Amino acid sequence: MEATIDGVRCGGRVIITEPVNVALEIHLRPLTQVSGKLLDGEEPIAGTRLLIFEEIQVPNKPQGWVVAGVRGEVKTEHNGAFEFFVERGVRFLIAAQDESGRIVMRHRLPEKMGAEAVVVDLNLQSAN
Repeated sequence: MEATIDGVRCGGRVIITEPVNVALEIHLRPLTQVSGKLLDGEEPIAGTRLLIFEEIQVPNKPQGWVVAGVRGEVKTEHNGAFEFFVERGVRFLIAAQDESGRIVMRHRLPEKMGAEAVVVDLNLQSAN
């Protein structure tokens, strides 16, 4: 769910698993615009499906973070460009898929998103 409030793009999640006969209160948070390009060396990669996974911190877990679920997906444009929005305060991982659905790249951002806009250029040759 998304809305623009006082000129700020905001979003939130709603999951309803059974009939509800009461009013729902939905809290929206400001969104971070994430944009960039997907490259293979110097060459842009067009038409690649990027999956955006949310990660959550888990106490007493050796690596500290686990993938919680897919938050969205986008396809790269002819010049490798992409853009998507995530809730601020969220840490996420971007995964690129080939035509067969196989994950060919994972890029984990080390920090939670807090800014209004972030540029993330991804390169298949140096992805982490």
